[in-house]
Amino acid sequence: VGYKYDSTEGNLSYSVAAGAATDATTHVVKVYYVKDAEQTHSVSAQVKYYYGDTLAEAKAKTDADATDAVEIATGWIGEETTVTVTPNTTDKFAGYKYAETVGALTYSVAAKAVTDTTTHIVKVYYVPRNDLSYTVKYLEKGSNKALKKAKVAEGQTFGDKVTETAVRISGYKVDGKATQSLEIGVDNNVITFYYTAIPIPVTPGEGGDGNGDGGNGGTAATDNTPAPAADNTVQIEDQETPKANLDLEKDGAWALLNLLLSLLACIMSIALIITYFMKKREDEEEQNADYAASGDEEERKLKKKGLWRIISIAWAILMLIVFFLTEDMSLPMIWVDKWTILMVVMTIIQAGIMFMSRKKYEEEDEDNNTQMA
Repeated sequence: VGYKYDSTEGNLSYSVAAGAATDATTHVVKVYYVKDAEQTHSVSAQVKYYYGDTLAEAKAKTDADATDAVEIATGWIGEETTVTVTPNTTDKFAGYKYAETVGALTYSVAAKAVTDTTTHIVKVYYVPRNDLSYTVKYLEKGSNKALKKAKVAEGQTFGDKVTETAVRISGYKVDGKATQSLEIGVDNNVITFYYTAIPIPVTPGEGGDGNGDGGNGGTAATDNTPAPAADNTVQIEDQETPKANLDLEKDGAWALLNLLLSLLACIMSIALIITYFMKKREDEEEQNADYAASGDEEERKLKKKGLWRIISIAWAILMLIVFFLTEDMSLPMIWVDKWTILMVVMTIIQAGIMFMSRKKYEEEDEDNNTQMA
């Protein structure tokens, strides 16, 4: 296989004459073959590409989203022939990243084997990129001046839809839609909110009627007396402090009262602990002999008295945690915010715990006094 006839060396027939002895020579006929380059075999392969929102979705597709041309390797049949494919594993689809390859990158047909008629398929899968980002800008309309630091959201997935709402900015109002949506693309993922300044009301000075002419709107006197200069002074009235806008944004300030309530709860708890240990020391001094006789019973009472103190400590710690989770002290300070009601309720509960603790102590003291009497 793979060779063709070239020539023959020697006769095709040999004879021995009549009456002659046997010809002891073995006559050799040599036939020569040379490589036949026209005898070939081949093998082929093709790369097909698939993409999906997930790898499983991409693999479930029956039709490829893109294909490379069929690669065919042809060679002399007397030697092994190999075809190699080079898939695109970087940027075949915009917005997608390489995930997996199924199939070998090389296929061979053995020497002297006939052509491999199968086109070997290599499947390459892509999934959406999740390393994208989008930016939210807050600009003054007309000047494009940034009124607030732009928000940058990292780790976004190609094709996802995101929605942003304009933040409140003191002294400005949103010009246009206050809520905007964006589908994440490969680049230029920008949402822009425009703002215009809120006008400050002013009161004209007494020297004019508000029209800037300084007069009463009638015909000016035609005499030689110079007209008095118009009083162009504008008096700006003292504006009431906009308490309702002190939150600036939903996350634009922290409430001082919330901090004071949290500290008050801690002080209550500390006071209970101090009184507990002071009372415990007094009891030890006054009833040392009784403790020696019934130590287990007194230890039980002490633990029972200390239970409310432990609850008080835990509640104070909880209030501090709630405060630091809901307030950002790096922002401007205000008196109250939407969390103040919660902090007031928690402080009342702390006061109730303190009351129950003191009441329990007083009741047990009365019982002890009765028994001693």
